[in-house]
Amino acid sequence: MKAVWFAQRNRSARAPDPPRFVRERRVDGHQPDAVQGPALPDESTVHFVLDLAIRIGEVQMSSGAGAADATATILAVANAYGLPHCEVDVIFTSITVTCHRGVDLPPTTSLRVVRSRSLDYTRLALVERLVHDITRGRVTVRDAHIELNKITTAPHPYPRWLATLAYAGMAAAVALLIGGDAAMAVFAGLITALVDRVGRLLNKRALPFFFQQAVGGALATAAALALVASHLLPDQTRPTLVVAAAITVLLSGLSVVSTVQDAITGYNVTAAGRTIEVSLMTAGLIAGVVLALNAAVGLGMPPQELADPLTPSVLRLPLQTLAGGAAAGCFALASYATRRSALVAAVAGGAGAGGYSAL
Repeated sequence: MKAVWFAQRNRSARAPDPPRFVRERRVDGHQPDAVQGPALPDESTVHFVLDLAIRIGEVQMSSGAGAADATATILAVANAYGLPHCEVDVIFTSITVTCHRGVDLPPTTSLRVVRSRSLDYTRLALVERLVHDITRGRVTVRDAHIELNKITTAPHPYPRWLATLAYAGMAAAVALLIGGDAAMAVFAGLITALVDRVGRLLNKRALPFFFQQAVGGALATAAALALVASHLLPDQTRPTLVVAAAITVLLSGLSVVSTVQDAITGYNVTAAGRTIEVSLMTAGLIAGVVLALNAAVGLGMPPQELADPLTPSVLRLPLQTLAGGAAAGCFALASYATRRSALVAAVAGGAGAGGYSAL
């Protein structure tokens, strides 16, 4: 009896047997096939498609597009070439795309870093047209790769001096918008052209954008103060208006729009990165302006009065409308937009400036 009791106790102390999984059988008695993932192209084609999609997203991100737009484009391109199960992670400096290939194969992941950011709306428009052809099934993946290489390696549609001239025209138009006269517009355009060329040289030296902004703000302020000290500006001219118009090219307006767009669409990491970039660029601009003002005070230059607020007037409405259209059109040209896009931007800018002045 004691032996039976010990045997029963040892049996109850053992670990329970693992559960048994019953494999279902078909009606014909054969084992079912293993669970397979989606039918995908071969591995080399998967890598090829992911590289194409992620490079298109890189062009969009470097041109100032929102993270939501880049994500939607990458998913559309991947789906058009037979990769329906992809995950996209877009942050401020990199893009990661993962293609799931079922339970038997590991996922394929591709990553690309967005290193340079420059405005070229013609390039962006050509990429959008290529994406439209891809999603309509009009181009193969290899032809799309060739076309994308042509787009990204092609030179700008306009020479660089024309972009500088467009920035100068934008500054002159802004000077008229904020109440300046013809002399202020001319000097603001000349200072802006100088700031743009110096910024181009500093960018070639890979100087951080914070210091580029500081140099640009200091140069614009110092040039305006030098004009005042040399009595080249009329006595009634306020140098603050010249400085305000000249530093327009250094403002981060488009980056602010992209930041708000990413925050609204839920891409908080990208929005935070853009916010830091905008803050640093603005801080650099303010630091440059303050540095030039302190240097002028140290050299004994008398303080300058701030410009009076612009009083609304019906007589200035045509000038405000033309100046707004010129500013928008010049910015579009400076961003290498197509001629049709620049014309549309000019019309929209004129309508916006005229409507705002009429209120």
